[in-house]
Amino acid sequence: MNAIIHWVQIGVFYLAGSLAETPPSTATSYSKMFLSQTECEMQLIEMRLIGDATATKVKTSGVLAGGHYNQIIVTTPVNFTDFGKGFEHHSCIPVKTKE
Repeated sequence: MNAIIHWVQIGVFYLAGSLAETPPSTATSYSKMFLSQTECEMQLIEMRLIGDATATKVKTSGVLAGGHYNQIIVTTPVNFTDFGKGFEHHSCIPVKTKE
């Protein structure tokens, strides 16, 4: 089996609230896979860039992506009842899968 690279949207929540034992607390969520970074980021922007969200392009690196690459991060403020206020960061990361 050959390993191939896919891109996955990942969301990370940073919350400070009543249920956080040591604020800030974090949680990670995953969504669907894409064949390319461009396809992943296009859907990321369409789905997430609403309201008070901001998009930032940052330079990052990774073994699977072959060195340095630019990455779009969409940040949205959140306020969850009983959990607290914070931020939600969404981006696309490379993952290795088997075909």
